[in-house]
Amino acid sequence: MALTRDDIEAFARRIRPHFPEQLRDTAEELALLVAKRGGPRAKDLRPETPLTDFYRWIDEEGSSASDTGERSDSLDTVELVMALEEELQIEFSDEFARKRSLQTFADLVEFTWRQRQPRERRKAGS
Repeated sequence: MALTRDDIEAFARRIRPHFPEQLRDTAEELALLVAKRGGPRAKDLRPETPLTDFYRWIDEEGSSASDTGERSDSLDTVELVMALEEELQIEFSDEFARKRSLQTFADLVEFTWRQRQPRERRKAGS
């Protein structure tokens, strides 16, 4: 059975209660991107979900599977960054792709939220 837009949006909305109020919109927006690219596996999304799971979900849906079935972490990261930049209309620095502390969905939500804050607020929060 194919997923409808309503199904995808419902998967994304399920993440909201798992985050503090100021991060909920960002979490839902990112969850929607995961649901669009990862299909029904997005219902398993939690704040502690490793980013590597996203890559596997996307591979399973066939949108980024490689010929060998094996992927490099750097290629996965580049593809994720490109998809996020396009979908969210923001630019991530090279720091994002290199940063090893971004390992879970919660890390990605917090990082994205901080990137969207005015420069002054980011400095104060650091």
